[in-house]
Amino acid sequence: MQNVAATVLAQYAASPRLNALINSFNAALSPDSFISDFYGLIWNIDTAEKYGLDVWGKIVGVSRRLTVKDDFNYLGFSESRMDTPVMDDPCPFN
Repeated sequence: MQNVAATVLAQYAASPRLNALINSFNAALSPDSFISDFYGLIWNIDTAEKYGLDVWGKIVGVSRRLTVKDDFNYLGFSESRMDTPVMDDPCPFN
C-alpha cells in the first residue's frame, strides 16, 4: 500500500456505510449552512435579528435600547406627576 488514500478509495468506493459516514461528516463540518445563517441573522442589516442588531449597534455606535428622560412633561399628562391630587376643576353635579 504505497498510497493509502487510493487503496481506500479503490476498495471501499461502493461501500454504502462508509459513503454515508463520510457524507455525514462532510455535512456536519461544512461551513455552508453556518455562512448562510451568519449572513442572514447577523451581517445582512435587512434580515438581522436580536444579536445581529446588537452587533450592528456596536459597529455604528448606537444602542438598541431607547433611553428616555423621566422628567419630561408630556402633553396633557403633567397632572399625573403631582404627589397629591388637586380637585380644583368645577364639579357641576356635586
